[in-house]
Amino acid sequence: MEKTTIDIRPSRMAKIDFQDQTIFIDPYISMENKNALIQAYIDILMDEDETKTWTDKYITAEYVIMGSLIEFNTSIDTSNILTNVLETSGLWNVVRKYIENYDEFRKEIETVVEYIQ
Repeated sequence: MEKTTIDIRPSRMAKIDFQDQTIFIDPYISMENKNALIQAYIDILMDEDETKTWTDKYITAEYVIMGSLIEFNTSIDTSNILTNVLETSGLWNVVRKYIENYDEFRKEIETVVEYIQ
């Protein structure tokens, strides 16, 4: 088969308006960020602190994913935003819809969690 060279461009940032502000969203979670987030998620779940319930660990891990993806994949500086506001404002639901490989990422987390159990 004859091969041809193609010009592959990086994905375009999505530009959205949220609460009268413009936000740019990278539609793909990078492999580097996937690895870091999955490791953080597992570390939280496997924390041996007996004062934390399984529910506490799970909720913490989910909020870490949420906050980190908003930080990594958007133009938003999250350093002065409370994590629960990212969800209760509706921002997380908007951002998540624009991350095209989010479902794949969640399956990767599930696969790793199942493997270590």
